Amino acid sequence: VTAFIHPPIGDAITINAGASDTVILRSLTLNGGASRGIVVGSAGILQIENCTITGFHDSAIAFNSGGALLLADSLISGNGMNAAVLLSPPGTAPASLTAERCRIQDNWAGIQFLIGTTGTIRDCVITGSHGSAITSANLGSALTATDVTLENCVISRNAFGFDVESGTVAVLELRDHQQYDRSLRDRRGAAPLARKQHV
Repeated sequence: VTAFIHPPIGDAITINAGASDTVILRSLTLNGGASRGIVVGSAGILQIENCTITGFHDSAIAFNSGGALLLADSLISGNGMNAAVLLSPPGTAPASLTAERCRIQDNWAGIQFLIGTTGTIRDCVITGSHGSAITSANLGSALTATDVTLENCVISRNAFGFDVESGTVAVLELRDHQQYDRSLRDRRGAAPLARKQHV
């Protein structure tokens, strides 16, 4: 079964689940809207599988919770004014992203990791972003480093491949043979960046 959601106003889907709950969204098409596609206020695990999220004014997915976001076999395209996938947990709550076999294309920006979040992006394509494919930012927090691993990905035709914002400590690990934008916009000042590549 495939469901189609086109909200005239507001966010298409809002999730406020328990901290130990698993929420699964599968085979959904979310198309357009004045705000965001999927907004997570709280959840233990959110699994998004085989979904298409296009044409939202803001983020396609805003994960504003601690916990884990699992994104697989999905298309995220044509979303604007923020990162298509945004990890922004409250306070010191840890949050992680695992993305597999996804295509994130022609958005304002690709994926943004905030305040110590972590991610593994595997067998994905991030292309055509007006801003950066991947951004690390901490909004002035002194939390742990953003740690992002890319495996067998294509990162191409973005304004910047990787954007490390002011005050951020970031670890970017590139594994396997990949094609990726080699541009790094570094706004960290004296903060360290560790960049490792395994081929």
